[in-house]
Amino acid sequence: MDSAITAFEAEVAAARTTLDEKREAVSAVQLDFLQKRQRLELLNSELNQLESELRGTEHRLQHLRHDLSVGVQEKATHSQDVEQHKTLSTELNARLQSEQGSLQQTQEGLLATEKSIRELEERLNVLRQALRTEEHALSSLEVRRAEEHAQVLFLEERARVDYNQEIADIRVLEELKAAYSPFKIQPPLDAWVDEDDQATILKKSKLGEVVLPEDPAAIEWEPISRELKELKSRISSLGAVNLVAIEEYASLKERHDFLKAQSDDLTNAKAELTAAIEQINQTSEGLFKTTFDQVRVNFKHTFEKLFGGGQSDLILSEGEDSLNAGIEIVACPPGTRLKGLTLLSGGQKTMTAVALLFAIYQVKPSPFCVLDELDAPLDDANIGRFT
Repeated sequence: MDSAITAFEAEVAAARTTLDEKREAVSAVQLDFLQKRQRLELLNSELNQLESELRGTEHRLQHLRHDLSVGVQEKATHSQDVEQHKTLSTELNARLQSEQGSLQQTQEGLLATEKSIRELEERLNVLRQALRTEEHALSSLEVRRAEEHAQVLFLEERARVDYNQEIADIRVLEELKAAYSPFKIQPPLDAWVDEDDQATILKKSKLGEVVLPEDPAAIEWEPISRELKELKSRISSLGAVNLVAIEEYASLKERHDFLKAQSDDLTNAKAELTAAIEQINQTSEGLFKTTFDQVRVNFKHTFEKLFGGGQSDLILSEGEDSLNAGIEIVACPPGTRLKGLTLLSGGQKTMTAVALLFAIYQVKPSPFCVLDELDAPLDDANIGRFT
């Protein structure tokens, strides 16, 4: 019984798989049917368009036959116009070559200017780094100079105070020594007064009188000796004074001024080059705008002439620099809606490209223009329009 159920379930699963496959096949057939119906509608539309174009072609053919007969009669009168056109073509070619030469020189100058700006920016960065290093060293030196200057002032004040104190103490000792010499009272001066102190005593022997204490024996010599030794030790602990700090400061200050002058020169040169590039960009943008407007007008006229009607336009991308903006080609052959170039057929794209090419050549003529196998993607109607 279980095996029968399993077999039945397998058959159901297989039937469901087959049903899904059939449904997918039906969907594919329906999709193919819709695509073919859309293709049929498109072909009918193109057929109607071709019939309309055929009628227009026959009408134009009659006009062309009439124009041909008139042209044969006017051929003789066109010889002078041909010569004038040749002369004008020669002048335009010469002018075109001159403009191309000027444009090439401008581009080369622009490239050289951009290269100079890059070199100046690199040099400016190096100088800025060196300037920052020098400024840091100068700041450190200024701090060091200020510290040493304060140290010198402190030493001078300390030395002056100590000197005056030593002189006063020595005078007191001399007075005491002279006063008690009859009684053989000899203070231990030699234990703490050195040769420099003795020389100082000789130099300052003419100082004013000192009021002696009433009881000279009450003077404590030990604290006075300790204080003198402590003062001398503190003076020694201050270390040596850097006598070349001022010269080092002057040298670094001169180096700092030199680097700052170079930095200012490079900054000014960069500003001048930037202004020149902006001027070149403004001139290029103006020339591009003028040329684009002329090409746009010519494109509309040439497109209508090649297609026997319709609309076309060239549109710059919005919100961008005109020199870097994209250009959208919009074309609407007769009997169609306005749409982009990618939605046109192969023949319509070719005719639109030819219209744009001729529009450009009307602004900037070329002495030679070779269109190889231009008629390959064109049908009979478009070939008739082109020829």
